[in-house]
Amino acid sequence: MTQEDFGLVSSRTYISTVERGLKSPTLGKIEQLADVLGVHPLTLLAVAYMERLTPKEVERTIALLRSRLLAVASE
Repeated sequence: MTQEDFGLVSSRTYISTVERGLKSPTLGKIEQLADVLGVHPLTLLAVAYMERLTPKEVERTIALLRSRLLAVASE
């Protein structure tokens, strides 16, 4: 996927600044970017957070998130 693929929701300049960590997208922008990618917005947030974790930490984080999300959903 290229920066041009995001042309309907963001400029190439904006995408480049986000990729380089110079800007942080709003939740609304994350939703738009996720839509272009065909993923849930939470996937982008999780991937951004977990990219610095070890595989074992990723597994633990996913298990923790699953547990907490299920607990919130059942309230």
